[in-house]
Amino acid sequence: MSEVMLTNGAEGNLPAQLDIETLKSVYYWLNAKPDTHMKVFGGARLVTYNDLLDINAKIQDKLQIHQLVANITTITVIFEKGEVKSFNAWEVFKNNHWEVPQKTESISINWDISIKLPNYKLPQKHTLKVRIGSSLRPNEVFHLIANGDDEIELRENLSFLVCKVDFINIILSRELINIVEVWYNSLEKLHPQSRIQTFLEKHKSTLSRVGHYMTTTIGLAFLFIAFKIHLKYINLVEFGKEAYLDGMFWAMLMFAIYFVSNIIGASFGSFVFEKIGKYQNPHYFSITKGDKNEQTEINRKNKKISSNLIWHFIIRATVAIISLLVSKFILHN
Repeated sequence: MSEVMLTNGAEGNLPAQLDIETLKSVYYWLNAKPDTHMKVFGGARLVTYNDLLDINAKIQDKLQIHQLVANITTITVIFEKGEVKSFNAWEVFKNNHWEVPQKTESISINWDISIKLPNYKLPQKHTLKVRIGSSLRPNEVFHLIANGDDEIELRENLSFLVCKVDFINIILSRELINIVEVWYNSLEKLHPQSRIQTFLEKHKSTLSRVGHYMTTTIGLAFLFIAFKIHLKYINLVEFGKEAYLDGMFWAMLMFAIYFVSNIIGASFGSFVFEKIGKYQNPHYFSITKGDKNEQTEINRKNKKISSNLIWHFIIRATVAIISLLVSKFILHN
C-alpha cells in the first residue's frame, strides 16, 4: 500500500497514512467538473401545486434505490414584477401560504444529490435542475433572438421546460431525465376555453381573406346598384358625345370604387388577422390566487376579441347579402 506523510508544522512531524486511492477520490470530489446532460421541452403545459409535489415524489422514489448520502432541494418561484421566493426544503414550500394575488412566471427546482457509486470511495455529487416557464419579457425575448449567437442558450431560454443534469454517472443522469420527461408528458395540455376561439385561430388566414373579399364585393355591389339606377335616365338608342363621356365616367368610377373597396377590404383582412393574433394563451401555472385570476382575465379578454370579430363579420355579411339581393332585384326589373 502506498503511503503519504503529512507534516504538522506546529507539533513537528505528524505521520499519517493515507491510501493513495482515497486521496485521489478526495481530489476528484473537490475538483472534478461533471458532464452535463440537458433536454428541453417547448410546448407549454398546465402546472399545478400538486404537479410540483408529484415530480419531487418521483425523483425521491428513484433516489431510494441508490446509496443516497445527501439530498438538498431548493425551490425558487419567480412572480410578476420580479418578486422572488426561495425555499430550501419541500416542507417549507408546502407550508407556504399560496393564496396570494401575484401570478407565477417561472419555477426552478434544484436537487443537489450525493450518491455512493461503485469504484468511488467518496460520494459523488449530481445536480438535477428543472426550470418551468420563463420570466423573460417580450422585449428581452426579441433581443435574445436578434442577438443570440449560442443556439443552445437560445433554445434553453425560449423553451417552456428545461431539464439539466450535472452528472458523474451517466445511467443515473438518463434515469432522472426520463422521469422528468414522463412527468412533463403527463401534464394537462393547454387548450383555449372557447370553441369559437379554436376555430378562428385555426382558420385565421382564410377568415382574413374572406373579410377582404367580402368588403370588396360590397363596394362593387353598391356600384352596380347605382349604375343600374343611372341607366334609367340614359337614352341608349342615341349614342352621342354625352353617352360616351358618361360611359367613361362610370368606367373610371368603377375602377376607383374597386380600388378603394379593395384597400378597405385589405385593411379589414389585416384587422381580422391581427385581432385573432391577439388571443392570449392560457396561463400555464395554477398555484396562487393570482394565477387563477390571471386565467379568468385571459378568458375575459379572449371572449371580448371573439365577440368583436363575430359582430364585424355579421355586419359585413348582412350588408353584403342585402346589397346582392337588391342588385338581383334591380337586375330583373
